[in-house]
Amino acid sequence: MKKIIFKTLFIYRDDFDSRAIMELVTILAALPSAPGAASRTDIHRSFKGHLSSEAMARALTELKRKHLATCRTEKNTGAAKELWSRHE
Repeated sequence: MKKIIFKTLFIYRDDFDSRAIMELVTILAALPSAPGAASRTDIHRSFKGHLSSEAMARALTELKRKHLATCRTEKNTGAAKELWSRHE
C-alpha cells in the first residue's frame, strides 16, 4: 500500500495542489484491491462526509485515467451502481 501512495504522490506532484493530492491518496487508500470494490457511498463515508461529489468525481476520473483504479458498473432494479477497485 505504501508503494501505491508514493507512486500517486509522485505522479501528481506537479499537476495538483496539496489538498487535491491528499484527496487522491485518501480515496486510493479507501479502495479495496480487486476483486473487492467500494461504491461512491463507501468512499464518501471514508471521508466522514467531508468530500464534495465534484472532488470525488474528479479524483476517481484521474485515478482511472492513470490506471491506478478501475470501475465496474453493477446494474440492478434501480440506478446502476459504480464499484471502484485499486490496482496494485
